[in-house]
Amino acid sequence: FIMIRYLLSIAVSLFFTCTLCAQQEGNNISITLGDDNVNDSIQVKEMLKVADSQPEGSALKIEYLLRALQIAEKYNRKEDIGLCYYHIAWHYIFKSNQAKAIESFRNVTSNSTDPKLLVNSYGVVANICSWNGAPEKAKKWANDAVEVAEKSGSPREKANAYIFLGDAYRYDKDRTKANYYYFKALAFLKQDTKPGGAMLGVVYLHTLDNEKITLDFPFDLMQL
Repeated sequence: FIMIRYLLSIAVSLFFTCTLCAQQEGNNISITLGDDNVNDSIQVKEMLKVADSQPEGSALKIEYLLRALQIAEKYNRKEDIGLCYYHIAWHYIFKSNQAKAIESFRNVTSNSTDPKLLVNSYGVVANICSWNGAPEKAKKWANDAVEVAEKSGSPREKANAYIFLGDAYRYDKDRTKANYYYFKALAFLKQDTKPGGAMLGVVYLHTLDNEKITLDFPFDLMQL
């Protein structure tokens, strides 16, 4: 379901992407970057859009991602560096290279201040730890996501963070605590007025015990 959230975000981004200064020549794409006077952050984001248009896990995709990172590092733009590493981390997730994915997500957390990027980076690393039988490390990373989310004040980020924390306990076979954090996540989703909040709530209902939904669910599901 992390993959589903990521793919949905890509679809929305591509739908609203304006025409880039890019040219298609066979299977190669070139982009005009201009000179140092051009806004370097725009250069990075344009390169990332080109990367997003490439097939997941492809050599062209990582090539453009690394070129975007090179631009960001050239101008020492930490937020853009973090954004590039976030995209690079997902490339390695699709390539099933967990070590490089974790390394990239760590670079996100040391450069970015964007709550969305931080919550997802901490959370995905938490899930990777769970998949590899390290539940305590998973809970530590998930709690880092919660700390960021609580400071952000965003219901959506709080929901995402508590979903990750719920996941950490679910993988550790502690259903009671997992449900507690999933319920907290869904309560925050009820506060979220952005499109997609209800969808995330429905997606994660499968992780809850049916009897617990009946007995303990804190609000009317039909109002999501």
